[in-house]
Amino acid sequence: MNYTVFITHGMGHWDKLFRSNLTDTLKRYGMNYELQEEITEFNGVLAEGVKSKILRSNLILVLYSKEAYNSKFIFEEIKFSVQLNKRCILVKEKDNPIFGLITGIDVIDFDEKRPQDSISKIVEYAKLEQEKQKTNNALIGLGLAAAGGYLLYKLLKSDDEDDD
Repeated sequence: MNYTVFITHGMGHWDKLFRSNLTDTLKRYGMNYELQEEITEFNGVLAEGVKSKILRSNLILVLYSKEAYNSKFIFEEIKFSVQLNKRCILVKEKDNPIFGLITGIDVIDFDEKRPQDSISKIVEYAKLEQEKQKTNNALIGLGLAAAGGYLLYKLLKSDDEDDD
């Protein structure tokens, strides 16, 4: 299963420029990404397409600029992601307040003088989360194999007892 990052952002210049650099880096590391499409109108309910992208993603990344702070849509995406227990990171623009946000999210400060530092932290975080997912999947696989082996043992044992 591929590792996918959902990226949501405001529509300001910083958001779009940083997003472009970030997506190029994610591609180099073999990670997929889903982008939030530009929203012109928001009626308080997340579109099914957005929910679907969040559901398919392993990590939710919020480019948290001043434009994003003022977006009700982005707050709804964050709430939906946290309700699903998705890993969520805010890449916070300097001096941008985070009052009223939901717990259960991690924050990476964005330094406009060193944007590559923020991208490196995001990729490092995503790689760690990807490894955790692989480990968890392997453990689940081992657990299923052990359970299957035990059931097969019990089935064979009961057949032997029936033959007696």
